[in-house]
Amino acid sequence: MKIAFYLPRMGDGGVVRATLLLAGEFTANGHAVHLVTVQARGVMYGSLPKGVRLVELGSSRTLSSIPRVAAYLRRERPDAFVAAHYHANIAAIVAKALARGHARIVITERVAVGASLLTERGVKGRALRLLVRKTYPRADAVVTNSLDNSAELAALFRWPPHRVHTIYNPTFAGDVPQRAAMPVDHPWFQPGGPPVILSVGRLSPQKDYPTLLRAFARVRRSLPARLVILGEGPVRPELERLSIELGVQADTALLGHAPNPYAYMAKAALFVLPSRFEGLPNVLIEAQACGVPIVSTACPTGPREILLDGEAGALVPVGDPDAMAAEIVSLLRDDARRARYVAAAAGNLDRFTPRRCYEGYLRLLEGLGVAARPAPVA
Repeated sequence: MKIAFYLPRMGDGGVVRATLLLAGEFTANGHAVHLVTVQARGVMYGSLPKGVRLVELGSSRTLSSIPRVAAYLRRERPDAFVAAHYHANIAAIVAKALARGHARIVITERVAVGASLLTERGVKGRALRLLVRKTYPRADAVVTNSLDNSAELAALFRWPPHRVHTIYNPTFAGDVPQRAAMPVDHPWFQPGGPPVILSVGRLSPQKDYPTLLRAFARVRRSLPARLVILGEGPVRPELERLSIELGVQADTALLGHAPNPYAYMAKAALFVLPSRFEGLPNVLIEAQACGVPIVSTACPTGPREILLDGEAGALVPVGDPDAMAAEIVSLLRDDARRARYVAAAAGNLDRFTPRRCYEGYLRLLEGLGVAARPAPVA
């Protein structure tokens, strides 16, 4: 088959990484794969899988790319067009109507859609919510990456549960152990120092790093530790100011984007996810693959499924620095519990392989009448 994935940007995010892994798996299985993007730039631009054809639309924004997406659908006639997140999903559905094409439109939601849409304020937010309600029912298939997210989306549109399909993100790639074993050029990760608490993600309000910083300040009252956050984003100045206000700046490092976060994960004492909402947070799965014990908020959606309702990691309330700090201190002092979490996580990683994700999408597309035959790469 000929399948196209629509990614507006090539930034350093879980959606981009998961899509590239899935595109690579389709290519490896003999299908023609296009990656359609508004602008072909970003930190993941150089990670395009071998054999995937990049199609740059050259638009300034996702919704303004609709005429060019329609032209692509008319010209290339893919069997399936897979979009991610609401701006791209809306664009894909409208573009198919304009193109009068035959491509099956599969829209995917990778974050808790209700919470995500509520972050959009004012006239823009109201317009976006209206567009979502008007366009989403016209998709050929709807996919989310967690069971909770599927239930939330079905409830939002009053759909029967079978209308929304759950396919876990492809996250645990085969090269993770090799990349995790690589050295880290930072003195805090050398043997003999205080334990390092690690978090990885975009520096945005959704990730709620202020709660993590406040929790870390409480941890430091009980035991020596250091905090490292990998990622970039708009709230960096706020986090830098807060670390000074809390008096933890000497033990806190915001290291920006890391091409190989797995090496940091493998050498950290603990991984913490403080998010307000997610979809299926890839970083938790990647941390599990690197053998680091986890503390995560029980946010909507994903962490409970990944951490097996607390069997494979600790779950704490959203926005509660006291509870987070208490769990971090308790876990750092309990070698046996950390080992149990790591062992439980390792036994459930096969849910998140690119192969398992590919098989899920292939079954879905076959159910939509898309031929499963390989097609020559265009």
